[in-house]
Amino acid sequence: LSVTVTLLPGPATVTGNTNVCQNSIQSYSASASNATSYNWTVPSGWAINSGQGSSTISVTVGSTSGNVTATPSNSCGSGTPGSLSATVILLPGPAVITGNTIVFEGSTEIYNATSLNATSFFWTTPPGWSINSGQNTSSITVTVGDDSGIILVVPQNICGNGQQGQLEIDVITGLEINDNNPKILCYPNPFEDRLYIKSEIVFAHIQIFSAIGKKVIDCKYSDVLNLSQLVSGFYYIRILNNSGDVVFQDKIIKK
Repeated sequence: LSVTVTLLPGPATVTGNTNVCQNSIQSYSASASNATSYNWTVPSGWAINSGQGSSTISVTVGSTSGNVTATPSNSCGSGTPGSLSATVILLPGPAVITGNTIVFEGSTEIYNATSLNATSFFWTTPPGWSINSGQNTSSITVTVGDDSGIILVVPQNICGNGQQGQLEIDVITGLEINDNNPKILCYPNPFEDRLYIKSEIVFAHIQIFSAIGKKVIDCKYSDVLNLSQLVSGFYYIRILNNSGDVVFQDKIIKK
């Protein structure tokens, strides 16, 4: 009587990429002597798109690193599983921009961006602005143009782009003073508690903004302002006429 022995599968070996991008499509293959099928398991959050039961699978990578494992089998049972450790490179997280939101035309400003897992940042500024340094880094130095607008930044790494961040900017454009315009002087600058305003005529309103664009003073025009309640730092002053038009603006410093 002739007897044929079917051997159990030998140990499995898994091959494929070990450093993979989040959301990418990857293929993994397994081999084992005497195996006729393979049962695959993948890290949490990954998806097996096709190939379960065969020697090759297609997967969509999730956000968790872990082992890709294949267990070989045949009609007599299962062999020793084989595993391959896969490290997931995460896509960049959403970007956040910080910097002054009310700025003067022609001023030099610095803007910073943060994003988890980002290795570079692509910046876009409003028309007429110029990026002096820092493109592709997390911090740029710019010269402000005459247009208000939105600063955008796209966080990037070798696996792709994350969600862009944006910051809306209000540009205070310089007003040309000529013989038909009143001469206005704010002094002393820097000041301690009181700021004096010298002008040929009386205007309607005064507004003062913090360096991050928050309005801290909105009052009727006066040639003496008691600003003792303000903390030390940079501020922006605007003087408005009866029509609500800005006729003067400048940067002031509280000691």
